[in-house]
Amino acid sequence: METYEDHNSCHCHTCKHFQTDVALSNGKPCRFVGNCLHPKRFGFRRDADDQCPDHKFADWTKAEVVE
Repeated sequence: METYEDHNSCHCHTCKHFQTDVALSNGKPCRFVGNCLHPKRFGFRRDADDQCPDHKFADWTKAEVVE
């Protein structure tokens, strides 16, 4: 599964609302399962391939694409 780091993939893993217990210094999650912190979905358990109509790219994802 190589698409999880694709800026255009809209995976939950790249969303600014996606939160895991462990993250790197740039904010990138170290795990692919975590919690959605979106106000409408707060606390829902999510897999990296879940999608959301209110998806907003995380800052670390945008920075990684620029590099």
